[in-house]
Parts: sequence; C-alpha cells; structure tokens
Amino acid sequence: MNDGIYHPFSADRFAAYQDGMRRLSAQIHEAGAKVVLLTPPPFDAGSMNGPLLPAETDDFSYLAPYRDYDRVLEHYADWLLAGGCPADQVIDLRTPLLKHISQERSHNAAYRYGDGIHPDASGHRVIAHTLLQKLFGAEPE
Repeated sequence: MNDGIYHPFSADRFAAYQDGMRRLSAQIHEAGAKVVLLTPPPFDAGSMNGPLLPAETDDFSYLAPYRDYDRVLEHYADWLLAGGCPADQVIDLRTPLLKHISQERSHNAAYRYGDGIHPDASGHRVIAHTLLQKLFGAEPE
C-alpha cells in the first residue's frame, strides 16, 4: 500500500519498487526460503476521512493521498501478477478485497473499508481467508 507513497504513478518510483522487490526476492531465495508475494490491497477513496488530492498537488501522504491512488496500486499489483518479480507464489489480495468492498456497499451504501487505506475487521477477515486458502488449501468459515 505504501509503495507508491500515495502519489500519482511515477515511472521512477515504480522502477525503484521493481528493483527493491527483485533484490528482496533474490535475498529470500539465497536464504533457502520460498518467496510468497502479496499484491497491495486496494485504496478505497470512498472511505477516506481526509482530503483526496489531484495529481497537480506537490505533497501527498496517507492523510492526504492522490485521489486516484488505487490505479497506482492496481499497476503495482498487475506487475506482480504478471510474473514481473521472481517468486514461488503471488497471492492476489486485491481482487477479493475489491469484491468484498463491492458486496458490502451493495448491502450498505455507507460501508467504510476502514480508513480507505487500512481495512476494517471484515477486510482483515478477507485477507486471512485468502491467505489460508492460497497457502494451505483451507476453507475456513
């Protein structure tokens, strides 16, 4: 979630992310462990309490993010899912969380996904369920 630093997409920032992820994956493999990567969760602008800033803004933060930051995270997730980083497994957290947000909003238009950045308890349940399913084949209730 923090990888884009709440800014609009930047090729330089994305290249630094890619380099860091590749170096991290190599270090994990060198240590003899498997590399399991997770896609970034979505940013839900509809749940933000603070301002959502346009791309022309100079300073962004988690308290005042770029209004379309979710598109930045989608770009990062797509790269991971396309195999851009050497990993033994990539787990897509983004898709089940987006589905969860959509389902919750269909029942309650005022649903808030935590603070837009950090999921609420129900979002954490989706993450836990996804990890248990993808890592261990478990189907928790």
